[in-house]
Parts: sequence; structure tokens; C-alpha cells
Amino acid sequence: MEYIKDVILLLLLSGTLSIIAFLFQYNKQRILNIIRGLVQDAENAIQGTGMGAEKKQKVIAQLESIGITVTAWVDAAIDQVVDVLNQKSGWLLSKKEEVSSNAEQTGTKDQTAP
Repeated sequence: MEYIKDVILLLLLSGTLSIIAFLFQYNKQRILNIIRGLVQDAENAIQGTGMGAEKKQKVIAQLESIGITVTAWVDAAIDQVVDVLNQKSGWLLSKKEEVSSNAEQTGTKDQTAP
């Protein structure tokens, strides 16, 4: 009987830890998605080269304003998102979509589109 109780307790502990791990992973992904959006917004709001530190400060301020504590992991995640967008020319894609959206709203055509 003691053995069955131990097995049940281990199964409950295992299930609880699995749920906690899932929640941590979900929260991590949610924070990454927020960071991606804020980085893109900062890029669109602050124009010019050499403005990376100012853009990062804007992202950090916005994260803190919504209650996300900026840890070393969050700081590294911001840098990683920027690196990925730089490598994949994500900024250009976003700006082209923005120009196309503005053109649709104003009824003009994007002169840079093929």
C-alpha cells in the first residue's frame, strides 16, 4: 500500500512539474512576441542610424511599463531579436508593408514596388 501511495505522489509531482514547465515556456514565448513587436515599433518610431541604444531604452521602458521585469534574459532576447531582424532584413520587409499600407489608405501607388 505504501508503494502505491509513493507512485501516486510521484505521478502527481511529475504532472505538476510538467504543467509548470509548459507555463514557463508559454510565458517565455509570450514575452518574446511582445519584444518582437516593441522592437519593430521602436525601429519605426526612432529613425536614423546609430540610434540602437535609444531604441533599446524605449523597448525596455515599454516592457517595464507593462510589468515585465527586464532581466539578463530579456536584455539578451532584445539583442537577439534585433540581430535576427538585421540578418533577415526584417526592417525592410516591415517598411515596405508600411509603405504599401499607407499607399492603400491614401490611394497612391508604391513607386518602389515592382
